[in-house]
Amino acid sequence: KGRFSGEMVMQKKPVFSVVIASYQSQQEWKAAVQSVLDQNYPNVELIFADDGSLGFDPQEIEQAIKKRKSVNLVSYRVISRKTNLGTVHNMQSACLSCSGKYLLFMAADDALYDENVLSRFAHSLEKQPENVMGVYARAILCHKDLSPTGCCSFDTEQAIALNALPALDQWRMLSQRCCIHMGATAFIRERFMTFGGFDTSYRLLEDWPFFLRTTESGFSFHFEAFDALLYRRGGISGGKAFSHGRMLCFADQLQMYETLLLPRAQLLGRTERFFMYWRYRCDRQDVWNHYRLKSTKKISRLPGWNAERCFFEAVWFMLYWRFPLAAFTAGVVLAYLFKTPAILGAGMLSALGIFLWKFAGKKETAR
Repeated sequence: KGRFSGEMVMQKKPVFSVVIASYQSQQEWKAAVQSVLDQNYPNVELIFADDGSLGFDPQEIEQAIKKRKSVNLVSYRVISRKTNLGTVHNMQSACLSCSGKYLLFMAADDALYDENVLSRFAHSLEKQPENVMGVYARAILCHKDLSPTGCCSFDTEQAIALNALPALDQWRMLSQRCCIHMGATAFIRERFMTFGGFDTSYRLLEDWPFFLRTTESGFSFHFEAFDALLYRRGGISGGKAFSHGRMLCFADQLQMYETLLLPRAQLLGRTERFFMYWRYRCDRQDVWNHYRLKSTKKISRLPGWNAERCFFEAVWFMLYWRFPLAAFTAGVVLAYLFKTPAILGAGMLSALGIFLWKFAGKKETAR
C-alpha cells in the first residue's frame, strides 16, 4: 500500500524499513512520522503499527504520510490492531510486514535526530561482519516538546572501547543496565529474523531482554558515535507513577532477572553480582509494596542464591554508601570464618544496628 513511481528510480540502495510502534500517542506521532519522511536515505519503507489505541484513526496517519512523503518513500503501511497486545508483540508482528534489508524500531512519541540518521546507519551496517547483530548510536533525552534536557548518562568512550571486545563482555555490561536504546539501534533484518526477533513472553520490555539474549548467543553490537534519536522523557519504563502498565513493566523485569541473569550470575564478578542481586530484590519489593504481587520464584531457590551471598550483598551495599568500616570488617569475619545461619543473622543485626545508630546520630545533629 502506498507504492508510487519513484520506487523504480531508487533501487540502487537496499530498502531501509522503519517501524513506528504506537499506543495512546495522541498527536505525538506527527514528529516521529515527519522525522522518517525527512530522511535523505534513498529507499525508505515506513510501517506504522498501533497497538489498540482508543480512538485511533488510521486514515489520519495515511493522509499525513501522503501529504508529506517524498520520492524516497518506496512504500508504507498503517497497521491498526483492535486489541492491545503489548509493545513486544506489536513490534514483533510489525517487523513481519517489513521487506527492507535494514530495520529500525522507534516509538511514536520519539523522533529521529536529523535527516542523516538512516544513511549513517546503512553506511555502518554495510561494513559489519556476520557476528554483529546491529549498530547503535546515542539517544538524546528530551522534554515533552522534544527539546534536549541536557542530561547525558551515555558513556561514549566506554561504548567505543566495547567495539573491540567480544559479545560476552557486552553481555556483562548489559547485565548491569540497559545502556543500548532500541530506538537508536538499526539491524540487518535477515539476521534479526533468523535469530527469532523479540521474545513475546514479555509484554512491554522489548529491549533489555533482547540485547541480553543476542549477546549471550555470541552476537555483538557495534557503536557509532553520532546522535540518532530524540527520546521523549516519561513513558512506562521511565515514569514514576504506579499504574497497570508500570506493574506489567516490573513483571517483565523480574522475569528477565529470573530467566536471563540470575541463572548466569557466575559469569559476573563479585561486585557485579552484588548489585544485580540488590536491584532484583528492590524490584521484587516495589512490586509487593505497590501492587501486592509476589514473584512466582522463591529467592532461596534461585540459582547461585544463598544466605552467605545475601549477607555479603547487604554488607557491600552499606560499604558502598560509606557506612562505618566496622560493618564491613564484621561481615568479612562472620561470613568467612563462621558460616552458620545464626552467626550470619547476628552479623546482619549488628550491621543494621550500626547503620541505625549512625542514621539516628545524623538526625540528632540536624536538630
